[in-house]
Amino acid sequence: MPKPRAGRFMGVCGRVLIFIAFAGAFLGAQQEGPAADAERHTVVVIPMEGLIDRGLYDSLIRRIEEAREHDPALLVFKIDTYGGLVDAAIEITDEIGGIEEPKTVAFIPAKALSAGAMIAMGAREIVLTPVSSIGDAMPIAVSPEGPVPVGEKVESPTRAMFRKYAQRNSYPEALLEAMVTVELEVIEVVYEDGTVEYMLSGDFEGLSEDERDKIERSRTVVRQGEILTLTASEALQYGIARFVVSDMDELLSSYDLADAEVITLHVNWSEAMVRWLNEPSVASVILLLGILGIYMEFRVPGFGLPGTVGIVCFAIFFFSKHLSGMAGNLEILIFVMGIALLAVEIFVIPGFGITGFLGITLVFVSLALAFVPPNITTAPADIDYLAKAGTYFVAAMVGAIAIGAFLTRLLPHTPVVGKLYLGSPEPESVAHAEGAGLTTGKGDLLGKTGTAETPLRPAGRARIDGEYYDVTTQGDRVAGGEKIEVIKISGNNIIVRRVS
Repeated sequence: MPKPRAGRFMGVCGRVLIFIAFAGAFLGAQQEGPAADAERHTVVVIPMEGLIDRGLYDSLIRRIEEAREHDPALLVFKIDTYGGLVDAAIEITDEIGGIEEPKTVAFIPAKALSAGAMIAMGAREIVLTPVSSIGDAMPIAVSPEGPVPVGEKVESPTRAMFRKYAQRNSYPEALLEAMVTVELEVIEVVYEDGTVEYMLSGDFEGLSEDERDKIERSRTVVRQGEILTLTASEALQYGIARFVVSDMDELLSSYDLADAEVITLHVNWSEAMVRWLNEPSVASVILLLGILGIYMEFRVPGFGLPGTVGIVCFAIFFFSKHLSGMAGNLEILIFVMGIALLAVEIFVIPGFGITGFLGITLVFVSLALAFVPPNITTAPADIDYLAKAGTYFVAAMVGAIAIGAFLTRLLPHTPVVGKLYLGSPEPESVAHAEGAGLTTGKGDLLGKTGTAETPLRPAGRARIDGEYYDVTTQGDRVAGGEKIEVIKISGNNIIVRRVS
């Protein structure tokens, strides 16, 4: 009898242990399953809109790192752009192309032209909507005659980028190269076994007789002189698009991720600020204020608010352009050299000559180079951007000249600034000198003494015989209130020295 009881006891214990094991496994699955399932079903979307520039690249790096923290099942780059800087596009494309996990998708709801088309190639797959377009990636540059192709020097590495990702993603290389170079002609070849191949006209003409015998039909899909831009249906037909969907929801369904949690990573406020500052309308206002600030600082002795405003505006202008890739060290160096030459012309060298002309030219060139992207494309919107940027730049220059001329007339007659403003002598003073029989209007000042009304560094304003004059020392600095003596008259310039 004891043995059957022991057997029953052991059997009960075994069933209890099995129940506990199953219960533990079930509870563990309940606790771990949702978290793991949610982790497997997360999709991160990174919007990439507007001008492709260095600022967008820096923002992309940050957002990709943040996306990795979510361990997504799919990383979607939502591209809507007319293009931008070739250098920035190459860096962005390689950054996206270097992502091994998770799968990357370029979703193009409307357009990915020029640099945008290149960026789309970096993703593992491309998805468009029925109204999307992709292509037109021929780089151009700005010249006095207008936009012109930059030629083989830039087109060659751009084509290489398209070929590299065409080979990786099994896209037709010839079609992608035709998005970059206008001289290429692409032939669609259909073989007897149903295989379709796209090749350049030169390669087609070089086919052997045996290879030609296998061809069922052929046609030209891109003619020489055309830049290829594809609609969504064409991109799908040529094997460039993976899907054509109506919206993001349909995209997720196409990848069996309809229930996924979607996390969108936008640009942050500082990144958005840099891109806003680079808008032509905003940049032109900053440029206008900077020019006026520096102009006023040159006309009013001492260093004060105008100079501070000018320096801050130019610092913002060039810093934002530098972050976006539109202004490098060269543009900044040219600008500093121009300002230095203008300072020498105003404070050291009498009159206005080659130094002042070179200074103005260098400043103008540096601002123009920083205002317009170095490489743009033939896309209509890029041409429109160039026209817009040029219009705002010219408006800023003309506005600065007009406002400067107005201030030149207004400020000498204001109660406070008028006494300090380094403008032309008052008409009454000139008339008085001419009435005294002086040919230069200032010759009778030679040898006379007066008082420096402003600091002379070396230029400033002095009072001689009760009249105010613009004077210059021979390089010495004279503090305001010190006694001076006129030692030379050179044209309209009055040269003075400190009286010990």
